[in-house]
Amino acid sequence: MRSTPIRYKSFVLVKNRFDDDIALLARLSKQIAAFLTENLTFFHTFDEIVVYYDYGQMELTKLLAATFGAILNNVKFKKVSPREKKLFQVADMCCTIETLAMKAERNAFTKSEKVFFLSVKQFKKTYLSAFQQKRF
Repeated sequence: MRSTPIRYKSFVLVKNRFDDDIALLARLSKQIAAFLTENLTFFHTFDEIVVYYDYGQMELTKLLAATFGAILNNVKFKKVSPREKKLFQVADMCCTIETLAMKAERNAFTKSEKVFFLSVKQFKKTYLSAFQQKRF
């Protein structure tokens, strides 16, 4: 991941802060649409935008297709298994690191996370700082 020329954007929503799934999906849709619109020039530099997704959550699949399709005209969706694409694994790792960053801010690492990363400080130094450099 460190040597891969990528940039990523994560969207973090706390599910229990929404009345229902519709409100949650509406907020996520707005955040994704705003991000795509703000970075339209960047996305137009590509002949094709390929969205790899495992179709794990049908609501999210529909949201991604609708949002990307409405804003970009050069989008292709491909179903993927995490074993098939290393970049998909990197994306999954980005999400994991972002989730851990939220836990680190609350000092809420589990026992096993503390054992693996040694400490919140070590996690931030070794992992989070490298990922923050790749944020969009």
